[in-house]
Amino acid sequence: MDSKYLNSTLLYEDSVNNMNRVVCLEDGSLFTLGAIKKNIYNIGNYPMSQYIFSRRSYDGGRTWSMPESLFEFPDKRMFNDISQFMISRDGYLHVFTYRIWKYDFTKNQFKGDIMHARMDDTKGTNLILQKIECLDRYTGSLNNLIQLESGRIVVPFSTLDEETGTFQSSTIYSDDEGTTWNVSNQLNVKSKETHVESGAVEPVIAEVGSNKLVMLIRTVLGYFYYSVSDDGGESWSETKRSNIKSSNAPAVIQKLKDGRFFISWNNCNGMPMRGVRYSMARQCLHAAISDDGLKTLKGIRMIAKKEPGDPDNVLN
Repeated sequence: MDSKYLNSTLLYEDSVNNMNRVVCLEDGSLFTLGAIKKNIYNIGNYPMSQYIFSRRSYDGGRTWSMPESLFEFPDKRMFNDISQFMISRDGYLHVFTYRIWKYDFTKNQFKGDIMHARMDDTKGTNLILQKIECLDRYTGSLNNLIQLESGRIVVPFSTLDEETGTFQSSTIYSDDEGTTWNVSNQLNVKSKETHVESGAVEPVIAEVGSNKLVMLIRTVLGYFYYSVSDDGGESWSETKRSNIKSSNAPAVIQKLKDGRFFISWNNCNGMPMRGVRYSMARQCLHAAISDDGLKTLKGIRMIAKKEPGDPDNVLN
């Protein structure tokens, strides 16, 4: 095996542009989504038509079908991209996307909002596309969403607060398969950092008990911060620093069938640095298992690493 993939097997490259998360359907095939979209650095240019498409694999992810269009975004003037999706226990396909009409790092100007699409099945039947009205401001990514044992759908996200110039984390939740949405309180991670990525960025959540959720939050401070909800994501505790070291990068959490949690993240600090204060290191990707509701992690190991000769823009 290639030494770059120490404890994993590479199935697909360039997943940012061609694939989202992968779910297993009832027939055993794998299902994922992707997007045809604009260049975010030149939103006014083509393509004017932007689409969400699906792909299937019938051999465990080794090969994938040609894209099949699910729906077209109605507003051609904005940058549109897929963020996260899920197939609920009742069989609905929920797709979250974000729209951006201003993206300028030179002036720290970012404008956008979040969209939700619901379909009856993976073919896109009975599409309902709506804007999420809870927080009408820019987000650059949604990193996971879960359905609780109660059936509630909970989506964590961070949006840019123009007043503070930092990101705030929240959750939106729905008890009626996405027909209506409510929003939780906002969470912040306070520091002296002023870069646009400061604050509470790109949260991920997991249900560790009945209606009890844990949120892990990306920060620029060398560690994940965390918060806890005892009411299914309606309200969250004040953020605290966790013991999980991380560069300025998000985590992935997946609940396994046996109840344990899998977590993957960049367990590293150091070069490359942004300015002189915080790390953008994503050369190595790590993974671990928790069997006590994310209180502790076991078996931490590197699963992918950057090798000499890799292009500079390769990240894990």
